[in-house]
Amino acid sequence: MEQELDDRISALPEPILQHILSFIPFKQIAQSSIVSKTWNMAWTSFPFLKFDREFFHDTEPKQQRINELYNFIERIVLNRHRQELYIQKFELYIPLQTLHQQGLLALVNSCIGYAIELNVKELNLYTESGHFSHYSLHQNVLVSKSITELCLYGCNLKLINSGDINLPNLKKLVFDTIPVNDQIIQNLVDGCPVVEDVRFSSCDGLESIKLSGISKLMALELGFNRKLKTVVLQASSLQSLKIKSSLKYPEPWRIFNMVTCKNLKKLLLYSTNAVTDRWLHKLLSELLLVEELCLLRCFMLERIKISGHCMKSLSFYSCQNLVEVDIDTPNLDNLSYNGQIISFSLKALKVLKVCLTFVGSFPETASHDKMIEFLRKSSDPKSLTLDISTAEDAIIPKELRQTLPSPSYNVKQLKLQLNEPPIMSGMNKLVDVLLWISPHLDGLIIEWGLGPVTSCMDNISFKFSYKKPIYKVENTNCCKLLPFPCWRHCLKTVQIESLRGSADKKSLKKYFYENAENLKRFKYVGGPP
Repeated sequence: MEQELDDRISALPEPILQHILSFIPFKQIAQSSIVSKTWNMAWTSFPFLKFDREFFHDTEPKQQRINELYNFIERIVLNRHRQELYIQKFELYIPLQTLHQQGLLALVNSCIGYAIELNVKELNLYTESGHFSHYSLHQNVLVSKSITELCLYGCNLKLINSGDINLPNLKKLVFDTIPVNDQIIQNLVDGCPVVEDVRFSSCDGLESIKLSGISKLMALELGFNRKLKTVVLQASSLQSLKIKSSLKYPEPWRIFNMVTCKNLKKLLLYSTNAVTDRWLHKLLSELLLVEELCLLRCFMLERIKISGHCMKSLSFYSCQNLVEVDIDTPNLDNLSYNGQIISFSLKALKVLKVCLTFVGSFPETASHDKMIEFLRKSSDPKSLTLDISTAEDAIIPKELRQTLPSPSYNVKQLKLQLNEPPIMSGMNKLVDVLLWISPHLDGLIIEWGLGPVTSCMDNISFKFSYKKPIYKVENTNCCKLLPFPCWRHCLKTVQIESLRGSADKKSLKKYFYENAENLKRFKYVGGPP
């Protein structure tokens, strides 16, 4: 039976077999060549050669094994070169030990040279460089007519003649941790007439950059280039801009000149000191088509107003000194906020999703007042995610809930994320608060971390259904401030899933049957009660 299955797979056309191989680690792809003659042919002409860090993972400390792997790589590339086989992508990781072995460096250059001669389309080179050591880039890389994507990490361009840069078909360019100077970068930009995506990150020596005359440039990212002082953008086609820096200038609007970037749609600003209230206001007043704005660690921001009919997504992360935000964006779909509870105002017609991460604890009732007000002004989305440190911080006092209306009564999907596991005996109280915040939920998830490893999570999920039609209930204190009856008067079924069995089934069952007057069915799925 297994043999028949193998034969069926082997009978597939070679392009499909190669598509299957593209999802497998490269070492296993090479091993597939011994399965059958068909698989060997698919491997021999496989156009994606990926010798990345994972390929060298278990061998880095062993110099002899590294030598063997590089000889293996050379044989593969040389064999394709002799047969004139097409290479779509060539990815090569260069460990630090290789930089001190002249024989290996010559072998690396040989492999890259073969790939270029075979008209490789995508070339990615990753160098594990030391403080003073970088791989000196092969001269022919920057004059290749076939390369459409070039990603260089930790390389050295000192041996490159800055006047001999010509990449006529390059569409994506990534430089990361590369020592450069302004002239090389300028010549590089000038030598890529059809480039669409440019990223310069941690490029020491880069002080100024002018991007002009690139008619197809769609995306630009400038990240943590410590000496960068001046950026001039003249790119009317630019749609995505990411600036990540820690520039320390009193008037940052003089640094970034983006006068002609009128078609910009996505803007991310990560800067500890460069982005000020005044600069941001001036920038957004000129970029009227921006749809996505992300402000990350912009410590100089204090009081900002954001408006625009095109804005669809807004994100604020760790802007520590921000105290007031006024948003007037009628077409906003998504809002994310991470920080202290601040003065907040939002005017939007129909926000679909809101994610709020509140930093700090809630030692006083006044903090819960502010949280409720923040939620109330979040435009009552369909989906709401709350990220709060502990379950205790999420518990809004009952006396406060009795005097205020539910702030997010139109929310249908609510998720609460906690940094610490909640006390299961207090789960009923937590659920009661969440069903007060959003009293007509379809789904509720409470999720928490199980330790210092954030990927290790546990959760309890709730699914609710309601009787229909829902009629207004008279003389009820629980929903007198709502436009419709709360869950207590119309909840029909509850299903709870707790795969780790952490939920207290008996306590939750008692809570819902005591508080939902029309409950017909309670179902618990998970571990032991």
